[in-house]
Amino acid sequence: MARQPHWYVAVALVALGKHLPGDTKTPFNAADLARWVSTYPKPATAMLAINSLVRVEYLVRVPEATVHSAFLTPICSWRLTAAGAEAAAAALKTDRAVNPAAYGGITPGAPIDPLAARLWSLLRIRRALTADEAASVLTDAGDDIAAARSQLGTLLLAWSRRFPEALQISKKRMGKFKRFVLLVDLGGTPPPIRAKKVTKA
Repeated sequence: MARQPHWYVAVALVALGKHLPGDTKTPFNAADLARWVSTYPKPATAMLAINSLVRVEYLVRVPEATVHSAFLTPICSWRLTAAGAEAAAAALKTDRAVNPAAYGGITPGAPIDPLAARLWSLLRIRRALTADEAASVLTDAGDDIAAARSQLGTLLLAWSRRFPEALQISKKRMGKFKRFVLLVDLGGTPPPIRAKKVTKA
């Protein structure tokens, strides 16, 4: 099975496909990429993506034309390779999987489960969440906490499997519970999930 790229690499490819479609000659730098990808938490994330893309030969560094001096630091630039341009075009084509909110409503007219909507809103606010934390916030007095925790964990796990570049499971657990981290905001509508049995989180 092919390994999924890190989320910051996936969105970098989408941005390159959008801003440099099929272009293997125009150079760009890390600041350009950071400007194109508004979801990067900090400018340094752009360099993480660039380094990853260089390793798989999707980008190649452009030779520095700037004259070195004590007063001027040359800016490093890169350009897409032919394979990189092809990968960027493919990433842009499937951008709906990375950022469905960019295409408007995810499921126009479809009924939204109130619990899923509340959980999704909480996740967007906190950015990191466990099923146990969600249950403590979203359940009312007298509710079956264990059942709610299981249902909420199932939703979080299903979303992470549907959109692995946007919602990832942290290696660090909170007690016995998986911690889900939202890396890319997919919009205000909870993502639809396929109706299948999911293991508890």
